[in-house]
Amino acid sequence: MKNKKRIIISALLIVFVVMCFRYYAINTAFPNPVIKSCSIGQIANVNGYSVQVLSKKMYTKSELNPTLQDMIPTNFPELQDDFRICVVEVKFQNLNEVEAPLEVFRFMLQSGAWANGIDHEIFDIFNPEGKLNMVCKPNEEKTLLLTYSVIKKNFHEQDWVNIDQRNFDLVLSVYPEKGLIHLY
Repeated sequence: MKNKKRIIISALLIVFVVMCFRYYAINTAFPNPVIKSCSIGQIANVNGYSVQVLSKKMYTKSELNPTLQDMIPTNFPELQDDFRICVVEVKFQNLNEVEAPLEVFRFMLQSGAWANGIDHEIFDIFNPEGKLNMVCKPNEEKTLLLTYSVIKKNFHEQDWVNIDQRNFDLVLSVYPEKGLIHLY
């Protein structure tokens, strides 16, 4: 009985040591990302594109014009409760010497531990001519309204009360460089 207990404890200790070594090896091989950030109005470069946030506005459903209110999808219960739509006006310019893909669906809105991707259906409402994945010619500029749903159930009550004053970032890339544009 004692030998069995020693074998189990020894095996657990070996597993723990191997896990610690593996944790150290992974963190050494993949260091923390370098954070590059800028603010509204400043230009960031991502994947051969210059990216400039022109403005950011949070809307409640009642602040939208009646036509847009009617276009908000009704099949999502989250969008019937208290929610916000964060609209970020962004100007993109292709800096490549050839046509290049512009994949705006990769950009996320982040605040603390909360993050959300573009709301595709609302994006289409605000950008009838735009697409989440397009190809731009050299030096071509596009201005798009990136739309993000900010839903009450994703936040604690005390955070939701001040949601319009909360600091948000537009995340352009995550690794090896984390590219952020501060929206405050």
